Amino acid sequence: MKPLSLSLLMLLCLAASGLAQNPHVQEISIGKQKAGWGDSHISCSSFHAIASWTGERFVFLPKHKTLQKFGYRNFHIGNDLYNCPSYSEYVGRIAKVVSVREWCDHWDVQFEMEDNGERVSAVARGGGIDGIAPVADIARARDGWLGKTLWYKKTWIERYDEHTGTMRPVYLEKNTRVKVVDVVAGWSHDKPVRFVLKTADGKQGYTDITWSGTNSCDYARAYPDTFNTSFFAQDPAHAAEPVQKPLVRRSASLRLDVHDAMRSPTL
Repeated sequence: MKPLSLSLLMLLCLAASGLAQNPHVQEISIGKQKAGWGDSHISCSSFHAIASWTGERFVFLPKHKTLQKFGYRNFHIGNDLYNCPSYSEYVGRIAKVVSVREWCDHWDVQFEMEDNGERVSAVARGGGIDGIAPVADIARARDGWLGKTLWYKKTWIERYDEHTGTMRPVYLEKNTRVKVVDVVAGWSHDKPVRFVLKTADGKQGYTDITWSGTNSCDYARAYPDTFNTSFFAQDPAHAAEPVQKPLVRRSASLRLDVHDAMRSPTL
């Protein structure tokens, strides 16, 4: 009984340590990471093909409530093909690409976790890997547009209740003036940047967009929902030609707080 008790104690200690080191994981939702995400070499809106990913940093994306139980099935830990990262232990963590190897119909991509040096691997097909997004995409979008006023081209935004997992549309007039109250990680590697929006009359919700197209599938890059297809940066009623290009502040150290993209009971 003593060896069994000791083993159980060691497992409990390891689990507690993992949770303590992951500030994104709480009982209800992902929290903020106070430390910055640092610099990334991909500039705003520049697409990088898989062959050039070595050295790039990716974040494990949040998932819809119903999908969290599946974890990140495109990845495996170490050399164990059946040991897939769990959602609770990996969401919000950052991994750096250490090698990329091309095969006949796919790419083998090796990552190193930044917080503990653990190695994880994934197979990329069709232009991307589900469950992750470039840190640079979210950081640049947040740095350029958080707190800004935009005009939303579409006629609806989404609301999401993290407790029930339900989603519903919030309908708007076309070209409604909105304020960007947050920019966070979305759920999809195809559209990993989530703009949380608020109208003048208090309606709030989000829309997900493609940023650089890095790690998006081929179809999503061919028919993308981008900043340009979603927003005007100036009032189209008064601008002869709308300015749509994000204005990015260049800084020595680009910092970003990780937000829970499912933090939406308030939306």
